[in-house]
This record gives sequence, C-alpha cells and structure tokens, in this order.
Amino acid sequence: MSRAEVLSAIGDGPISASGGDSVRVVQGFRRMRYLVAGKSFEVIYVRDQPGDVRELVVDTVETPMVLGDDKLMGWGWKYYRGAMKELGLPNPIIHVDSTKPPAAPAASPAPKQPGE
Repeated sequence: MSRAEVLSAIGDGPISASGGDSVRVVQGFRRMRYLVAGKSFEVIYVRDQPGDVRELVVDTVETPMVLGDDKLMGWGWKYYRGAMKELGLPNPIIHVDSTKPPAAPAASPAPKQPGE
C-alpha cells in the first residue's frame, strides 16, 4: 500500500498535539520519522485511546505501521522488532505491566543543616 492508501484506510486518530508538537502527528496518529543509513522511514502509531503526542509510546496501546519510500513495509510489534534489527530503527517501546503498581518516586535526601 502507498502512504496515501494507508492514511485513507486508518482514518482519523485520537492523538492531540499543539504548537511544535503538531509535526509529530498525522491525521490524529503519532508519527516518527527516521533517517537510517541514508534511507528514510516513517512509523505511524495507530491507537484507539485518546492521548497526547508527548506521552511515551506504550506497546499495549499503540500499533506501529512502518513505511519506507512512501510504501507500507509492515505493521505490528513483531514486524517492528525485526525492523529494529534489520533496518536499525530505534526502540520506542515502553512496556507497561498493568499487574504491578507504579513505582514510588525516590525519596529526596533531607537538606543538610548548618554545621553538618
């Protein structure tokens, strides 16, 4: 599929962006562009849940679609993980384990008192 056909098929997404972040969104979906070894790649992350482009990529929420030369190369995390190895694409994945509570922030050390 061409890039235009992919965008037509996925419709409009729920991601919002403002200001300079708006270049990181296409039709309401997160988009990342990479230049690796002289080749240009675009990854469009499809999702159903509303969100903001400043959020981290979470593998349980978003599905990547990898495009090269304005053509769909593949989609899904299995494909993307292979593309990380074969094409040199970076790892954007943040895996959230919903069975574990979020980690508590580290405690700040107490301020030193004069003479300590």
